[in-house]
Amino acid sequence: MVPFTLIDGDASLMEMFAVHGFLSGKYIVAMGAVAGLTGILLGSLFPMPKDIYAMAGDGLLFSFSVHQVPFLCESAHRDSCAVSGSQAALLALLVSLRDLIEMMSIGTLLAYTLVSVCVLLL
Repeated sequence: MVPFTLIDGDASLMEMFAVHGFLSGKYIVAMGAVAGLTGILLGSLFPMPKDIYAMAGDGLLFSFSVHQVPFLCESAHRDSCAVSGSQAALLALLVSLRDLIEMMSIGTLLAYTLVSVCVLLL
């Protein structure tokens, strides 16, 4: 659709629409990319407190904030949500987007590899 000399390495799909004069398509694709990244962020941020809470219950970390009373468990769940959200915001502030994407890809690859190995062991 576009000669290779006109392809932008950073945003090739969006700029392809701009080269052909369809600027609204460029912005639609950009909004879709932002919506997709937001969905991925929320999809990985919501289960994080539950994972932290389960690890705290096992005594791996934050064991001082785990309680047996249901109301206090909700408080610990909110605390772990605040801690994991703050750490994610700090990483987003200090680390470049390209490095964050690479870390996320490596983490996903590691998770799928561990699941595959566990399935083979079972």
